[in-house]
Amino acid sequence: MTGRMDRYMDDLLKYAEAQNRLDVKVFSAVALSAEQQARLESKLHRMFEKQIDMTVKVDPSLLGGLRIIAGHTVIDNTIKNRLAEMKKSIYRGVFFK
Repeated sequence: MTGRMDRYMDDLLKYAEAQNRLDVKVFSAVALSAEQQARLESKLHRMFEKQIDMTVKVDPSLLGGLRIIAGHTVIDNTIKNRLAEMKKSIYRGVFFK
């Protein structure tokens, strides 16, 4: 079933790419204002050179920052992710000298 779903998602991405559109999901710890959403959409448009179809969702567990999923690209600049990376770094420093 998972393989079938993966193929379906890939087909949707290919269709969107052919239409020069990119489906983008944005997760934020707090609600973004209309101005913030517009600025983010503009930056994503310049970055990917595609028309952006953006969905914004609030996820308080992120603590701060944004997680952006654009097609197969994930940009995770959340505090939750940064803390997890610091934890891994400390662990590697302590146990793998």
